[in-house]
Amino acid sequence: MAVVERERFRVLALDVDGTLAGGDGRVSQRAISALGRAEQAGLRVVIVTGRAVPTPLAVWQAAGLSAPLITCGGALTVQPPGLEILDVRVLPEHVVIDALALGTHLGLVVSLWTPTAIWVTELGPIADLLSAINGMQVAELDRLPGAVPPTPVLKAMFGGEPGRVDRVEADLLAELSVATASRSMREFVEVTAANVSKERALEAVLERLGVVPGQVIAAGDADNDLGMLRLAGLAIAPGDAMPGPRAEADLVVGPHDADGIAEFIEDFLDDLIRQGK
Repeated sequence: MAVVERERFRVLALDVDGTLAGGDGRVSQRAISALGRAEQAGLRVVIVTGRAVPTPLAVWQAAGLSAPLITCGGALTVQPPGLEILDVRVLPEHVVIDALALGTHLGLVVSLWTPTAIWVTELGPIADLLSAINGMQVAELDRLPGAVPPTPVLKAMFGGEPGRVDRVEADLLAELSVATASRSMREFVEVTAANVSKERALEAVLERLGVVPGQVIAAGDADNDLGMLRLAGLAIAPGDAMPGPRAEADLVVGPHDADGIAEFIEDFLDDLIRQGK
């Protein structure tokens, strides 16, 4: 492990998919135990995820965490256990309408995310994946002429087979330049309002916690994590992260499907104990 000034850090900011969660999309008991140890050692754990609230909330509860949850790619920040809304940012209606048309043109499944539901343009494998990782049912949009999209939409996602998303990613990002758009998983490009990002949401939470960015360890695997990796005092990427986060990271750890982040946290805390911190 690289030399780390462990005593300076006060917050762990952790992405879920491709980072904290394994290849099956689940956060292992080992990872939950590591988060609980970190919290008990005085490190505030901030989950920073593109997921909707239910599954990160379950991790928050199981690990005994206390900090706010950043969800929907930074569009919705809540404070468990009562889920008080600390911040919510809505995707403009014209971007939602353009996203639906663009998805149809490119042959991708579009999902629209409200604070309590996920709607998709087509049921099938992409909808099933969204349902599984978010722990909630996914509903099909009414595609009849004149149908009104659900509101408020916090984010939209374009989903498809990874090779297909690879081929159209550049076109998608160019068409969505009025919003914040980035690759979030191999199957998805996600879109939020122009003033939304994981980095911005994390900055707001850090201010609430009285912590400066240099006191943060951030871990992420995808392009939508780059901002918070650059913000943090120590940036970590799993060994199987996308090229951008790996290049940005101060430290590359084991792959996400081998609990690389949990192993890092365990080693970090063990070193604190050995140093008597």
